[in-house]
Amino acid sequence: MNVTVRKYEEKDLPDLIRIWNEVVEDGVAFPQEECLNEETGKAFFAEQISRFCSERGLFPSVDYYREQEHFFEAARRTPPANAVIALPGVDGLNAAEHLRALLPETRVIWCSDLDFSLHAFRLRVDYFLLEPVTSDAFRQGLCVWFGETMPSARNGADSEE
Repeated sequence: MNVTVRKYEEKDLPDLIRIWNEVVEDGVAFPQEECLNEETGKAFFAEQISRFCSERGLFPSVDYYREQEHFFEAARRTPPANAVIALPGVDGLNAAEHLRALLPETRVIWCSDLDFSLHAFRLRVDYFLLEPVTSDAFRQGLCVWFGETMPSARNGADSEE
């Protein structure tokens, strides 16, 4: 799976809900117990995306690709500023290497089930996440993209002064 950023569209909701519910049902990465339906999913994702972006004055555009080939074809036409790579094993490594060779300026968050952290460093990946990926860890990766620290980290730093 490859992810680039584009504007959220209503047609994205069924895929977002399906993916979220799979994670909730597995019970591995998130403590949430309730699955989402169309109504609650729309509200949940809109709120999450809106909160993160509004805190930063951003207007995101998200594209989701099921096939690497489709992502790289689109990336050649319109290079993304940022990309999230979430593929298992060597598929993720190959995608990260190909993306870096094709688009050296694209900012990358890479999620993997195998510890490729040294490869991520060598490829100048902005943030590497080893599964299971938590929402806080992913949020930290987004903050790295924007040169920020996590709000809780800022609060902790402020309390020490």
